[in-house]
Amino acid sequence: MKPFCFVIALLMTSICQPLQAQEQNFFTQKNEERVKRQKKEKTRDWGIALNTGQIEIFPDETPTMEGNGANMAIEFSVDYYLTRHLSVSGGLYYEPMKIFTGYNHGDGLLKRNTAGLRVGVKYYPLHPRWIVQPFIGGALYTNVLNIDTRERRSNLELPPYGRAILDYRVKASALSVAPQIGCELRFLSSISFFVTWDYRFGLYGYNRADLRFTEGLWAGRHEQSAFNNDRTILSFGLKIDSPTRDITKTGASLLESLFKLFTPAEQSMFKQRRPPVDL
Repeated sequence: MKPFCFVIALLMTSICQPLQAQEQNFFTQKNEERVKRQKKEKTRDWGIALNTGQIEIFPDETPTMEGNGANMAIEFSVDYYLTRHLSVSGGLYYEPMKIFTGYNHGDGLLKRNTAGLRVGVKYYPLHPRWIVQPFIGGALYTNVLNIDTRERRSNLELPPYGRAILDYRVKASALSVAPQIGCELRFLSSISFFVTWDYRFGLYGYNRADLRFTEGLWAGRHEQSAFNNDRTILSFGLKIDSPTRDITKTGASLLESLFKLFTPAEQSMFKQRRPPVDL
């Protein structure tokens, strides 16, 4: 009986080992295909971006003197690409706000700054081989400056207009939500210029300022500025993707297109590049 069982065990082992090897090879091949497919879909891993733009607000009451303008926002962010069409981002932002900028040589009578962290997501509908890359997305802005309500009365000397009293009550939003649209223009294989427009909804914030002239040329004049923290920002920036790639062997870029347009093929720095592959 024992020799018979031993023979059966040998037969089973001889049958199972090839099957296990085939199964292992099958899963190894599938895993390699999955890795290749992911590398194929992701032409970039991450990128850094810096952009700046002008803030536009919507006052409930507009001062006679242009009161709330020339405020420039700045952002620094890092993007991580989940796929070739989808990325998530995080970074820092800074937004200054000046009120009654028609006075004090454009510096305004009241200043309020906001800054903090931002997180967002972007979706690129086109294939990465296209030079122009439009996108849609959204971002969440968290503010850490001037969250408490500021309320004060100040006596001001505003030559040549006279003396005035400024009453104000302002509160910066701790949180803002911003849908956005934009477009990137690939200048080199890993360097892009971009433009972004977003509408930032400021939650739980307000700005109220009241200016009354008591003496001088404008005695009796009264101006008000009232607006919430909703604003739009049209910004322009530069982005660098990583890992950087050889500009002579990767997808199309604006510089490559200009070289092809104005430079003979035999002199072009891109002459060795193969036809675009499916990135």
